[in-house]
Amino acid sequence: MYVSNKLIINLPNLFIPLRTLHSFYLYLGMKQTNSANTPEKFHFDLMENERLRSMFVGVTVLLIIIVLFLYIFLNYDLFAQNFTNRFYWFAGIFLLVFLAVRGFLISKYIKVLYLKKKTIPKKFLYVNVLFEVSIPSAIILFFGLQVNPYVSLISPLTQIYFIMIVLTIMEMDMRISTFAGILSGLEFFIISYYLKTDFEPPNEFALIGTNMYYVGRSMMMIGTGVIAGFLAERIKNSAINLYTQQEETRKIEQLFGQQLSPQIAKRLMESTSLIQPEKHQACIMFLDIRDFTQTTENMSPEEIIGFQNHIFSDMFGIVNQYNGVVNQIMGDGFMATFGAPVTSNQCCEEAVQCSLSLLSSLKKMNQQSDFPKTRFGIGLHYGSVVTGNIGTEERRQFSITGQTVIIASRIEQLNKTLDTQLLFSEDVHQQLANHKFEFTKFGKHPIKGLSQPVNIFGM
Repeated sequence: MYVSNKLIINLPNLFIPLRTLHSFYLYLGMKQTNSANTPEKFHFDLMENERLRSMFVGVTVLLIIIVLFLYIFLNYDLFAQNFTNRFYWFAGIFLLVFLAVRGFLISKYIKVLYLKKKTIPKKFLYVNVLFEVSIPSAIILFFGLQVNPYVSLISPLTQIYFIMIVLTIMEMDMRISTFAGILSGLEFFIISYYLKTDFEPPNEFALIGTNMYYVGRSMMMIGTGVIAGFLAERIKNSAINLYTQQEETRKIEQLFGQQLSPQIAKRLMESTSLIQPEKHQACIMFLDIRDFTQTTENMSPEEIIGFQNHIFSDMFGIVNQYNGVVNQIMGDGFMATFGAPVTSNQCCEEAVQCSLSLLSSLKKMNQQSDFPKTRFGIGLHYGSVVTGNIGTEERRQFSITGQTVIIASRIEQLNKTLDTQLLFSEDVHQQLANHKFEFTKFGKHPIKGLSQPVNIFGM
């Protein structure tokens, strides 16, 4: 058996430098301060990376075990000749199985942490790397105690080091990748130093008997760790920048969405310059809370805002439901557009159905609320409008203009004269020709700014 007494005597001291190095890196890891500034979603995506990495480790080691047994099956005589004492062989296989099972179990453990919205302790990541690197080292050591040490030291098993180092990129932490590289290099060199002490290399491979050969391979492992760490850091910074930009975009969209409709907010966010003016055929809605001034004259400012919020709480959602856009919120009402900036061939039908839903919602609200009972006045008109951004880079406002807007506003005012809650023009009525709505014809009414009176319909 290829083993020296010197190796057995010094085996307990073999990993003392490694424990010291590990403790040092744990200290460095605990000193990291940039995690607090990292987006929360990024932390949980890192957990998913770690879960997948552990799964890859398990699958990779499982494949190595299968290949080893396949090799034995095809070369059993050679195996029997070299492994007369099967203890070291079974010890190595046991460690490989342990490493594979451990990878799968850690994957499950991380999934549990993820579901509980808990993060992975930094110390755990370093200890995990220590196991994943040291177990292959122990396997190489066990095989080297049974066969010619040089066979173990140049066997494909040593490539496990590089696999483990490369997989640390998924953790996106330069220190962990560097730690894995340094740990692999040091463990491999120490094992090679002890294993080859009492043996000469084969004559045809004299180079593998020199210390420089193993120093070189160790340096390659350390270099791989540093490069992996550099790549991990680059990927991490790019990912954090992307997450930060997405979060800022989300916040801006949310802020815009509180002031404008989601459709307009989206277009403003996507625009790299001022939104160019566009013509649309659209249906404009004006909604007014009747007798708002008289109703609120004895209310405090807080009560007035509460009253407005109470009335509008469901109204905006109803407008969005029918593909409408709330363009402006006025103290006692709002203006909404159907068919702009998002074109629709059914904008008048959607506007009428939305109006009926708004009135139905208000009726329920009046029945179920302690707030003062109120009524709406809704006016609709269909025609050409111009949409666009008014302003500069410092101050922009999305605007919808045109005579159609003015006429819709004045039709809404006719509700006071006709004692109605929903009126629309003949232009809207013509667009509803193929739809079965029950309506009342109120005849022609003069509209300020127009030379000819307009046919008015209502419900």
